[in-house]
Amino acid sequence: MDVTHIDDPSSKKPDDWDEDAPKMIEDASAVKPAAWEDDEAPLVPDPSANPPLDWNEEEDGEWEAPMVANPKCKPAGCGKWERPQVFFFFITLGLEMSDTKVYEP
Repeated sequence: MDVTHIDDPSSKKPDDWDEDAPKMIEDASAVKPAAWEDDEAPLVPDPSANPPLDWNEEEDGEWEAPMVANPKCKPAGCGKWERPQVFFFFITLGLEMSDTKVYEP
């Protein structure tokens, strides 16, 4: 996306502007879903996958099934849970992610 920058000589940063503030921070209001599976891997080997007919273990090595999404994770998620990241300026402006709309070209 090509955006032309137009300087406004009358504009200036607020006095409390912090140049070192992070762009993204943890969403402190996020909570781990009750159905979250901590001990399940997000990806598991595909149980329905078979090695190709011409697979030769001596030449090609041990065959490994492709990984697929773990069906046990569908309700809420699984693995290590981490708070989602939100844009810092949303918090400073008092916005929620639901207050924003993302438009794709």
